[in-house]
Amino acid sequence: SWSSSDLAFPHAFTVVKNANITVNSNTEATDITTDTPMLNIPQELTAWTVSGASKTKKGADDAKQCYLEIACKIRQSGAYLLGSASEYKTIYVPFGDTWEQGKRHIYTLIFGGGYTDQGEAVLNPIQFDAETTGWVNAAKDVNV
Repeated sequence: SWSSSDLAFPHAFTVVKNANITVNSNTEATDITTDTPMLNIPQELTAWTVSGASKTKKGADDAKQCYLEIACKIRQSGAYLLGSASEYKTIYVPFGDTWEQGKRHIYTLIFGGGYTDQGEAVLNPIQFDAETTGWVNAAKDVNV
């Protein structure tokens, strides 16, 4: 048996790595799922508060607050608003939720920007929409 105290904090979980994902529209969802599930420990995640003592990424890490870290390029009408043709920049999106046992969580990012590691807004904040459904058994083997 183990618990979250067995993990070193801060701890990062990578969902998608070494894959380029292009979002061409602000009206159509882009699927970034992988073929393997990501199983998480039931817990309450406190979103990074980008003000006060925890304004910076380090402050969020020290306060054990949660965020999504996204390496990206943002381009609009041919001009780079973040990053460049040859360079990705990292943005952070405050993220909070409660992961419950036996539930499946689906997150939809409404992409507009995020924050730098110093807590400064990059474009408009990214919003997300969460959906939680009951776990459904499937007659399929999954390699873990």
